[in-house]
Amino acid sequence: MAVKEFKADAELSRLPGAKAEAKIHDRAQMEGNHVVDSSDYTAPEMIRARNQSTLVTERAAIWSLGVMLFKITKRVMPFPANEWVSESFSLILDFAEKGWVARFKQLGLDPTDRLHQLIGEMLDPDPLKRPSAQAVLAHPSIASHAG
Repeated sequence: MAVKEFKADAELSRLPGAKAEAKIHDRAQMEGNHVVDSSDYTAPEMIRARNQSTLVTERAAIWSLGVMLFKITKRVMPFPANEWVSESFSLILDFAEKGWVARFKQLGLDPTDRLHQLIGEMLDPDPLKRPSAQAVLAHPSIASHAG
């Protein structure tokens, strides 16, 4: 498992004109009437890395993929976009503090549905509990459509 340790604020502070907080509109691309931004797809451990040295692995990408799979199946974002990045991050961190039952309930996931189970696993706040990319591809709800 590839592991990268970083402190996000230190990296961002090297950028010219970097600010502690930015409006999504100031740093995102506009696509039609929609703001295209990645903060809604950010894994909790990446958010925490802004303030502390945190290990971030490829499982952060599994979180982002879980957000995409949720959006595809539910046709809404699991953490509604906000004008301020800090508000989006707060929604994600609040979600991460909940137990699995409360997380499933918040997202409207059915714990007996195999695809919903997979989404719930991909959006587990603990990166070590998220499935690997290979496990996602092998999941019955995905495998029948892959390849």
